[in-house]
Amino acid sequence: MSSLVVKNVKEIQGEVKISGAKNSTLPLMCASLLSRKSLFTNTPVLRDTEILGNILQTIGVEFTHSDNEICLEIPDLPSNIEITTELAAKIRYSTILMGALVGAGVKTFKLGLSGGCSSFGERPIDIHLDFFKSIGCKITEHIDHIEFDNKEIVESFNYTLRFPSVGATNNILISAATMKSPCIVRNIAIEPEIIDLVEYLEKVGVEVEFISERDVKITPNTENHRPSVEHRVISDRIEAISYIVLGAMHAKHELTVSNVEIEYIKQPLEYLKSLGLDFEVKKHERMVIVRKAKALDVKDLEVGVYPMIGTDYQPVIAMLLAYAADKPVKVIDPIYPKRFKYLEEAMKIGLSAEVGTGESTIYSLSLKDINNNVGLYSHDLRAGFAMLLLAIFYPGLINVDNAVQVLRGYSLIEQKMKNIGIEIQLT
Repeated sequence: MSSLVVKNVKEIQGEVKISGAKNSTLPLMCASLLSRKSLFTNTPVLRDTEILGNILQTIGVEFTHSDNEICLEIPDLPSNIEITTELAAKIRYSTILMGALVGAGVKTFKLGLSGGCSSFGERPIDIHLDFFKSIGCKITEHIDHIEFDNKEIVESFNYTLRFPSVGATNNILISAATMKSPCIVRNIAIEPEIIDLVEYLEKVGVEVEFISERDVKITPNTENHRPSVEHRVISDRIEAISYIVLGAMHAKHELTVSNVEIEYIKQPLEYLKSLGLDFEVKKHERMVIVRKAKALDVKDLEVGVYPMIGTDYQPVIAMLLAYAADKPVKVIDPIYPKRFKYLEEAMKIGLSAEVGTGESTIYSLSLKDINNNVGLYSHDLRAGFAMLLLAIFYPGLINVDNAVQVLRGYSLIEQKMKNIGIEIQLT
């Protein structure tokens, strides 16, 4: 599958139900190695979940996925494991298998280096490896894979992250399960997906106590008991904002976005409200009703570490700013300073912008008349959805290329789009 085309657009209205969070589901699937059996509900149907499930199957895990549920049954793992480079390279979150294999007590393993979004800059794993080395893992790095020897790791640790990396936090929390006594880790990430992992870990017997906003005490399960657990994955906050923006740009009148974790999207909602976007939040019903944007007072968008607006929102919200801009507006991203290639793609159909490193300026979006097909490349997952937002203006005329990226994070996108009046075709 290489491209996505919007074939037809009717009156865009109705309801779109948000799926479970990709960035929760994948670490949770890795952490399931600490259990005997894990049933996850409210899960998305994604390429990445299938790939990770296939990876886990290679080490003996029984993986089944039906509707919105994932079930993983974990055997007694061997002391030595090898996961090939070919499989691991297909997704970024295979990195979290490092913590999962350490946490599950695997003595030695080989793991292929991970893939995923990298077009907006390098995503090194040195923060992860620094931690593992500090607890006594002997690590040998190769061009395409990495080897761990965990036979002499410590019994406890007191560690401070130099940056609150989400991935490294996942790895540290999961790997602590193999420790013999309580551990302290400071300056962790506190994204909602991390809190979701914490709640799961407590179900498998790992106690995580917050001693300050970003510092935790982790008490491992020293009884070597592997329970069977059920866990509801939180809904995807990035997907929720993506469809809210779609409604603001394209709905005939309004669009209902349901199954939303309202408390986890407060920051982007506050920002959108500051622009003058018309929407109604129904917290108890877990839905947001957004109305088509009219005159918006666009403001600079700066992303950062949670609880700031996250970098993953950036390409999608930027399309709304371009759509509504009546004055120059800056988009600032110190997390991934090169995450602006999607702006260069949008220039093909009328975006006026100045693309920089760490900061770009959007001037206007004056959609061109086009008669022949135009290809807009998906440089990463969220950029792919940003290109889709533009393609809706041009039924049948824009190919969103490298659309496999979109399928990495937007569950059942064909069905959901059809339900609200947008017919798309994946080829």
